[in-house]
Amino acid sequence: MLERAQAQPADYGVPKAYASLAELLADDEIDAVTLASPIGLHAEHGRLALGAGKHVHFNKTMSTTVAEADALIALAEQKGLRIVASPGEVLRPQITRTRELIAGGAIGKVSWANLRLCVRPYHEQEEPERMAGSAGAIDPSWYFKKPGGGPLTTT
Repeated sequence: MLERAQAQPADYGVPKAYASLAELLADDEIDAVTLASPIGLHAEHGRLALGAGKHVHFNKTMSTTVAEADALIALAEQKGLRIVASPGEVLRPQITRTRELIAGGAIGKVSWANLRLCVRPYHEQEEPERMAGSAGAIDPSWYFKKPGGGPLTTT
């Protein structure tokens, strides 16, 4: 795997490749990192990065629990570092409006919703674990499996 990473600088202008997260975090030239690991590992990787004095961007979800997110926020404040999580879908106008309708009681109690926009299905077909719900409904539990969803989902 490291050999593949080391071959990329010529193609993409990437100056360095690392064999491990620890090696990357030990590099004093690195000021900030983006975590694109499985979401179930974000809290651990975020703590390590903050502990190494790096600003952190979480690709989508910061963690799988509010307690982990609160701890990351507190650690960043303590270290004088910045953290940010990509908002994903939550800031889209239709999601904001749906949240308002639910909060206002117009929709009632929602336990799970599957929303499709006017675009073709995304990658549900390539990830059958998403479609494990009844009648072909998407089962949301895949997202929170340890180590958890994201671009590097593992089973």
